[in-house]
Amino acid sequence: MSLAQLTLGAELERDRLEERAARLDRVVAALRARARAYDAATVPRPLRHSLGDFQRELDTVRERLSG
Repeated sequence: MSLAQLTLGAELERDRLEERAARLDRVVAALRARARAYDAATVPRPLRHSLGDFQRELDTVRERLSG
């Protein structure tokens, strides 16, 4: 495999991660908006868990993009 192919592969992977981060960012924003409809103490557990899971995934993707 040539260096040009590796560079192209790295570029494609970065594009894929950027798109994934953008999708996850939209999901997290929507979940946060939904959570704001509740009092802090009454946010349903599944919503809190989903928000946390998606936020962790977004953080992981952003970490990969920055590294």
